[in-house]
Amino acid sequence: MSAPIHRDPVAAWRYLCGLGGIELDGRDEGLDQRIRSRLNPGAASLDDALASATVDSFARAFFTSLHPYVEMFRDILEFFEHADATKGESEWILQVDRADLDLEHFRHWLASWDAVATTDLYVPAVDSKAVWSMWHVLQDNGPVGEEIQRSFRHRPRRVADDVHAWVAAFDNDEYLALPQSLLPPDCPQQLAATASIASAAIKMLLDLDLKPSTRQQLFRDRRLGSDPSDALDFWTIAHNETDYWLRTLVVALSAASTILDKADLDSLGADLNEIASKFPLRPVEVDVSIGDFESVLSLPIWKNRCELYAVWVATEIVRALVGHSVEVHHDNGRIGFPFKETMVASIHSSPDPFRLISERRVKLANPRGKGRKESVQPDFGLWTVEHGKEVCKMAVEVKHYKGSAKAKFVAALEDYARALPCAEVFLVNHGPAGNAIYEVSRSVLDRCNAIGHLTTSNQEARREFAAAARRCVGEPVSRWPNGSPKSSDSEVLLCDVSGSMSARLQSSEMAEFIRDLVASQLPSRLVAANTSIVGEWNASEIGISELIRIRGGNTDLSGPISSLLEVYDSVIVVTDGGGASSLKEFHVRDHDFSNKAPSGVRVCVCS
Repeated sequence: MSAPIHRDPVAAWRYLCGLGGIELDGRDEGLDQRIRSRLNPGAASLDDALASATVDSFARAFFTSLHPYVEMFRDILEFFEHADATKGESEWILQVDRADLDLEHFRHWLASWDAVATTDLYVPAVDSKAVWSMWHVLQDNGPVGEEIQRSFRHRPRRVADDVHAWVAAFDNDEYLALPQSLLPPDCPQQLAATASIASAAIKMLLDLDLKPSTRQQLFRDRRLGSDPSDALDFWTIAHNETDYWLRTLVVALSAASTILDKADLDSLGADLNEIASKFPLRPVEVDVSIGDFESVLSLPIWKNRCELYAVWVATEIVRALVGHSVEVHHDNGRIGFPFKETMVASIHSSPDPFRLISERRVKLANPRGKGRKESVQPDFGLWTVEHGKEVCKMAVEVKHYKGSAKAKFVAALEDYARALPCAEVFLVNHGPAGNAIYEVSRSVLDRCNAIGHLTTSNQEARREFAAAARRCVGEPVSRWPNGSPKSSDSEVLLCDVSGSMSARLQSSEMAEFIRDLVASQLPSRLVAANTSIVGEWNASEIGISELIRIRGGNTDLSGPISSLLEVYDSVIVVTDGGGASSLKEFHVRDHDFSNKAPSGVRVCVCS
């Protein structure tokens, strides 16, 4: 790197934009605003904020602003290393656009990132809801809550002396650093995580040289919206401070450490730490230089960060289905996320068969979205079979904007809802979703949803998205075996898929009947046939869904059954009267399930 890069923050920022392929007018829109809020939230633009910054302060702000990417990469790595859905492969390869990224790419990038900055302080990367949950835990403790209330009427009685001084300074329009009594080693361990969050928030305000009154004035000007997924974003802090969040927290933590006995303090600390433990740790007070970013912004993981956000969203869908039997599809360990239709995963334990499919194109006349021509292509869809036809029940469009692009969001929601009339449609964005949902047409509004700030640290958004996926698929039913435990020379189930069976195969009654039959008999394989064998599958939920989709042709089951009996001891046959008439050359007996079969369907055993 040439020397001028280090000379001033403006040159450093332009260099990093070029090095990292940062698209401020596209998918990285809003990143400049995040950096600006860390340097000078009152500045009219990032250039204005950079003009009064130092290179070191800019480097720290840039480092902190990339935290959501870092945690996303960690989350993807953790998923493919440990998720139940992917056991059996030690080294997956993610095929993203035209790049092949194995897990070592992620490990190397994260190791390089961790080496970029040095810090001695890590705090939980909590969201806004979490900090208020912590506040309520403290408020709801009787003695602590009483001291909080007293502090707004009188001088607090049961807090440390340095906390008295901190509160007095706050009431005189001045922020002080978090009192020593709430810092290690003086702070009780039970309160340490919560106190570290307060310390990091106060430090940001001090670094910006703000007083309570000037912070309040900035908030009233409302130059930028708050990010509820990041409790340590300046605008989130400013929003929370309208309710005296920090003042209350400092008093509450000191009161708890002073008033409570060990048993009560342990109980309170456990409740606080249960909230904090759900979030990854983030470094604060970092020491980093511009040159250090070269080693990470030029690597393939960073270059594909926007595409990898869509991969992370896919892992969130699979994570939501805990307890289900989920098969992630791959080709010798390579999992594809190309810009074309791809089967990502199959859910074998849902009441109805479901598949997670990416980039499936669906026809649509006169789409609103710019660039769409007579079709839509959602990033992900959860598809099932109803009345013999595949339908999408949940469609997900993934955006990576740091800001809200309302017109694009509204167009996407309406287009997908019109093209997929059975689907609940979700637009998820790395940044805010704004008020796009309020401008969606009433005719489709009840099926449209927008979730902003869907990131690793936004637990509320993750819960909302997971609940939707879970609601779509349903709760697990008895898991289908991935092939039955019977030997290869025992029994196979053959379903007549000829034209005369077509109407019956389209019924939900028939699909449920075949499921019951398979669950009871556990055949070695499932076979579809008319005059020949037209398909074979394992005895699984996906096998059943494939089988009942195939139909048509004449009926003569004698050839298929003869070839199967060369391998298997017997063949269970699901057919109708026409198909049964072609079984005369075999030894045939009625199966017990014939009495449970839909009208006109016969189940027999050939041997």
